[in-house]
Amino acid sequence: MLRDKAVLGGERLATAISRSRDYLLIEALLTLFARLLPPTNDTALGKSRRTKFVKEVLGSPKLFECSVDLLDIMHKISSTNWDDTAAHLIDALARSDITYPQPFSVSEIDVCGRVFPQPTETDRLIMDRQGFFANVILENDDLCESLQVPYAHIRAITVDNSKEITPKGKTLITMNLTSPSLVANVEMKLPAGSSLYAKFLLESDALSKFMEALRRRGVGKLSFVNSMPKLAKQRQNISLASGFRFAGSSSPLPPPASFDVSPWRDRYCIVLTIVVG
Repeated sequence: MLRDKAVLGGERLATAISRSRDYLLIEALLTLFARLLPPTNDTALGKSRRTKFVKEVLGSPKLFECSVDLLDIMHKISSTNWDDTAAHLIDALARSDITYPQPFSVSEIDVCGRVFPQPTETDRLIMDRQGFFANVILENDDLCESLQVPYAHIRAITVDNSKEITPKGKTLITMNLTSPSLVANVEMKLPAGSSLYAKFLLESDALSKFMEALRRRGVGKLSFVNSMPKLAKQRQNISLASGFRFAGSSSPLPPPASFDVSPWRDRYCIVLTIVVG
């Protein structure tokens, strides 16, 4: 029934997906899309109906700059696990427009001393319009829940690739928080006096994308602190945007920037601090 244009239809679903910048909403819309896919029944007519619906939802170049990639992903589905396909679709959206939720591969996330493994390729840390998200499995529980670190809970983000702290090819991201992170939309219960933070190791090759994604969300101000002894006293502040405001503001996003950490990464260690607000 929902495939009927009078009720919802592929074009309306396509518009909803293309306009959303919230990860949980896009995830839900893609799940709905998967459930609405017409069965093929291994017939030419069934395959034709399925292809037509897929094109209605994901095939408009006006809505999706990556429409060709999205259709190619659906054409080459080889896994029966929809999570794998949805991850590829989200990757394509992220590559086409940095304002879409941006996925980052991490092996685990340490939140106030509680470690949440991210064991599979589809377990990624997501940066979206409101904050950071990850799907986590709770101890003694087989249910998958959402871990959230809203931007409004972040005091500062420190990005450190010094050799003394991080493995080769990795960068340590530490978020100092003002409030506990959320699990299943509820603040984590922590012992009194617990340090409020979230940290993870990011692939250094993904650092430029990480910084640009933060900048495009108008999150804060960037400070470079060179950790080499002879330059330890040098400090340079660089504005990531002309005005800083949390996502949801009606003001337009700042224009693209050419932020690239590669010139420094192999020459010396740096610490980058983003002060939110």
